[in-house]
Amino acid sequence: MSSLGEILKNLRGKESLRDAADRIGISHTYLRILEKGVDLRSGNPVKVTADTLKLISDAYNYPYNQLLRAADIIDDETRDELIEESKMKIAEEIINLPEDKRKIIEDLLRTFKNN
Repeated sequence: MSSLGEILKNLRGKESLRDAADRIGISHTYLRILEKGVDLRSGNPVKVTADTLKLISDAYNYPYNQLLRAADIIDDETRDELIEESKMKIAEEIINLPEDKRKIIEDLLRTFKNN
């Protein structure tokens, strides 16, 4: 798995640090620190927040969960648990729909499954 810094460098490509940081909504200095993985002033590993990763995900249309894993904020087991919880919430919402609307969703699911 790639480190967060490698992913960020690849996402930025030839775009300047300033332009990329503006696109994301963070400072170019902070983006440089994230790409390096270490705060050059202190020598400490950088700790990125989930909120910052969400900004990056949105700016580059890159999977948020992959950024979370690369930053060691979420591991595969926790991610799988969150996905299961999400599936259960969706299932509950479908179950609680009126019969006619639930039938529409069931028909759509069958159509997707058969394609």
